[in-house]
Amino acid sequence: MIRNIKSLAMVTLCLSCAGMLGACTGDSGGSADAGPPKAGDSCATENTGICDGDRAELICQNGTRASVPCKGTRGCSESSTLIVCDESGNVAGDACEAQDNGTSICSADGSKQLFCTNGTRTATDCAGGCTTSGAVVTCALVDPNSTWDVVAASATFQTTTENGDSWDIGGGAPDGMLCWYDDINQSARTCTPEAPDSFSATWTTTLKAGVSASSLMNSASLGVLCLLDVDATSDDQAGCVYARFTAEEIHSGQTTMTLLLDGNNLGNASFSIRFVQR
Repeated sequence: MIRNIKSLAMVTLCLSCAGMLGACTGDSGGSADAGPPKAGDSCATENTGICDGDRAELICQNGTRASVPCKGTRGCSESSTLIVCDESGNVAGDACEAQDNGTSICSADGSKQLFCTNGTRTATDCAGGCTTSGAVVTCALVDPNSTWDVVAASATFQTTTENGDSWDIGGGAPDGMLCWYDDINQSARTCTPEAPDSFSATWTTTLKAGVSASSLMNSASLGVLCLLDVDATSDDQAGCVYARFTAEEIHSGQTTMTLLLDGNNLGNASFSIRFVQR
């Protein structure tokens, strides 16, 4: 981090007068006889800092000096007006400045995004890498070249269809089945087993195997997922969604989708799928 060092001149003056004036008080709130400023010393000007050697900064927070490591190659350096603490080498668990809460940096190897959370660096893994452009930090949660299986997990039906009708003749529960279509206009599909006479179902069926993350996240849909109520003559379609997912969904390992029919959010049924990395 880079900041003004309003207190630097005072601290330098205070240190230089030891043995001549006996004691003098600088921004640290201590005396020259007490030695150089250190973590835990009192201070007067919030968010000002000084270097503590060349690998740490002492920052004034809530009236007390707090130590923040500067593990990047530039370490901690001072000029007449600025102090620079290079945190590019810092890691999860390192201290960070209170005023930086909610901001983030990339780890030195680009594999993690390091957030400042309540004064401590916390890490989020970036499988696709962490990059910085100006003040913008981007964490690719999923490696676009990674390979995944799309697995059916569960489905839930409301007690009636979107029209308020029973799913089956005689008021019976639906016979649920979840299918993947590469092309909704073609009959070829991969489906779960039928879950007879139930408003809920669970499965472990792989619907699409060996798909790259970039394909799963592509704005052009990879395929269509449809939840069906299996009937003797023809299957009723509870609804369909395009198989298009976000990096956050893939990274979390599971997502729940509410069904669409003719572009309308019906809410009469939903299903969950899991993402399993190969």
